[in-house]
Amino acid sequence: ADSIARLNLIAIPLGGVLALVLVIWAVFVVYRSTVRPILSLVGAVKKIQEGKTADATTSLSDLTSRTDEIGVLASSIGVMAEKKEQFESNLV
Repeated sequence: ADSIARLNLIAIPLGGVLALVLVIWAVFVVYRSTVRPILSLVGAVKKIQEGKTADATTSLSDLTSRTDEIGVLASSIGVMAEKKEQFESNLV
């Protein structure tokens, strides 16, 4: 019984540390795969809003190669930016 109590004194904190490491790793993976690309999309849309279409399409180029929803959205934003630029050039 005494050895089990000692084992619990080691195993429980070790399990907590391991759980904490796993949570930190999961947050990092979600940030890299989801949050950072969405922030890049937001930045590109802001550049389009400011009239910096070329800068926006350059920043979207890394995302358009993705095959997930973020890649589709980046491609759509790029097409929208090009059409906006064409439309504005026809007005002049």
